[in-house]
Amino acid sequence: MLTNKHKSSVFRLEVDGWSRPSVIAKWCSIGYGTATDVERKFHKHILPSADLPSLELYAQVPDSSSDRFWLFLEDLGDRDLAMTHVDERRLFNRWLGSLHRWTCGADCGGLPDRSPAAYLQHLRSAGQRITDNVGQPWVDEDARATLTRLSRLLDCIERHWDHVEDVCVTSPRTIVHGDLVAKNVRIRDRDGRPEVVVLDWEMAGVGVPCVDLKLLGDDLDEYVAVVQPVRPVMSTGYVRALAAMGQIFRSLLVLDWKTYDFAYSWCDYQGFEPLESRLDAAARYLQSGTGAREVQ
Repeated sequence: MLTNKHKSSVFRLEVDGWSRPSVIAKWCSIGYGTATDVERKFHKHILPSADLPSLELYAQVPDSSSDRFWLFLEDLGDRDLAMTHVDERRLFNRWLGSLHRWTCGADCGGLPDRSPAAYLQHLRSAGQRITDNVGQPWVDEDARATLTRLSRLLDCIERHWDHVEDVCVTSPRTIVHGDLVAKNVRIRDRDGRPEVVVLDWEMAGVGVPCVDLKLLGDDLDEYVAVVQPVRPVMSTGYVRALAAMGQIFRSLLVLDWKTYDFAYSWCDYQGFEPLESRLDAAARYLQSGTGAREVQ
């Protein structure tokens, strides 16, 4: 077993007598709009429409003993994208530029919103859980202090949300992966040529590309060279400002996820400290107005 989550479990199967040495099997929930439904839509329809490599989907088999099904996928191994490898980094940066230059059509209907408003909702839902939890008797003094500081930082970020909107207002609406980290990227050899294949599209949607830009780091040239001919606004300076917004969006998203842990007795309040540091940096950045000035 590779992963075991509430909504799906993932296995690697060794298959004797078949041309593929192994396949990935996902035991998934049935239903339109589920994470697996979105991922299947990307690999079967959206990525091919964008002329981007996709994962091979071999079969979908109902599980007669439950309300779930088995999805059998191409196994691309366990090696994550190596951003320290120059060729792999450039290949990925060009792939991301190709994704963000594509204008999605009817295939993208029904995908979730990934605009600044969606991340503001993450801020507010996390803030509400913090407010509801901070006064509970099981929250010790140190944890209460951490939650109080987080609440103040969220209030500060929301007060300056107009700066986020100012940066993002001219951004193109694109396909957004939403959880684009190295572990979700593979390099596949296809007819002797390397190509990027991206996994785990369950957070994907349509909106501003900010949150996808984290992996680019400071090396923006390849990305800008691909995306700017179709999206002229995407200059190096503007992409840098969008990437800064993406860091804020990502921190808010992770905080919202982690506040669900308040419902459990094993909640690790110390685990919020790295997020506090990132949100403090976000609040300072928005207060400075740097991002808004960079796009003027």
